[in-house]
Amino acid sequence: MKSLLKNRSAMLLTISRAFSRSGDALETLALLYLVYDLTGSGLAMGSLMLFSVLPNAIISPFAGVVADKYNKKKIMFIAEITRTICILIIPILMYTNSIALWHIYLISVMVSIAESFFEPTVGITFVLVVGKENMPLANSVGTTLNHIMRIVGYSLSGIIMTTIGKEPLFIIDSLTFLLSAITAIIITIPNMEKTEHEESTNFIQELKSGFSYVIKNNLIVVILFVVLLAQFLSTPLETYIPLIINKVLKVSNTWAGYFSTATIVGALIGTILYPVLVKTKIKLHHVYLFGLSFFAIALGFSTLLITPFYFAFMFFICGLILSLIGVWSFTEIQLLVDINYLGRVGSIITMICLISSPLSGVIFGALADKILIPIIFKYLALSCLIIGILSYVLTKFAYKSAPKTQPIEG
Repeated sequence: MKSLLKNRSAMLLTISRAFSRSGDALETLALLYLVYDLTGSGLAMGSLMLFSVLPNAIISPFAGVVADKYNKKKIMFIAEITRTICILIIPILMYTNSIALWHIYLISVMVSIAESFFEPTVGITFVLVVGKENMPLANSVGTTLNHIMRIVGYSLSGIIMTTIGKEPLFIIDSLTFLLSAITAIIITIPNMEKTEHEESTNFIQELKSGFSYVIKNNLIVVILFVVLLAQFLSTPLETYIPLIINKVLKVSNTWAGYFSTATIVGALIGTILYPVLVKTKIKLHHVYLFGLSFFAIALGFSTLLITPFYFAFMFFICGLILSLIGVWSFTEIQLLVDINYLGRVGSIITMICLISSPLSGVIFGALADKILIPIIFKYLALSCLIIGILSYVLTKFAYKSAPKTQPIEG
């Protein structure tokens, strides 16, 4: 911990990303309310996610190649300045009463494209600055701060919108991106050694080599499989919050905030537990088995204990388990992957995760129109239990078959 605190570049990166997450929380809620005020349409609000997610998902694999190959300071600076300008345009248009829905969609696309280049680049930079040996602790500290700042952002957003208006939220978010851009310039990034093969290949070859690297590594494939399914099966919980409140529990809408807060608190505790558990004999396959099994049990009991307090507990468990699985899986991949491929691998992970949630939302949204929520949760619980057992077997086998020279077990 002391070495991390003494690492100036690591601390600057961690703090700037935490502030950026707080700004994102402020801006996300304000953007949803802005779209609703302009259109009064739920479809328009849903389409906002499409414009915010799809460009990132499509461009991520290409952005990963750029992140691996080119100057990381320049990429991060350009991406963050782009996001600063784009977000700042929104309050300017609002103050001049000229804001339109197509402006918001276009800005969302530009921000999504910039994010697709920034995230893999900052991921590589963080590993270079911190060092692989310090990644478990660094990821835990960074993710914990991000969750705390998200809670702060969501808490402040309602107060600021009510007292001042939406415009200041966008201005604050743009300033957090500006802070991130300045951080990209002033940090020191160690040089990354390139292999002869990497220096001689062209862009298309490097793009293909990224997918080939993932496909040929059984452990990476298994981890991606587990993360994908865990995210796919957990998405209905967030999607169904209005239905749970109005049709299952029949309580006031204030419980929506309680459920969201419970999820974030669970995620926060999960990231704090990670560096503690990683020092024990617990391995990733144990986390998959026990975590998904416990999640399955919590889901199963929700069909019997139909009270808002139990559902708050279930959302807490969801946040805790998914956070623990996410940060542990992501760190294992960082430790496993060659630094020269980290950008491409990270972008492939991003692409898969971005596609998973909207797909799950569509599928389970359609099911909710035909099947009662408790019945869906019963089958979700059974699926989580099966996935937990399957994940344990596959991950344990993948560890045994992985090359002994790779630092995969943290």
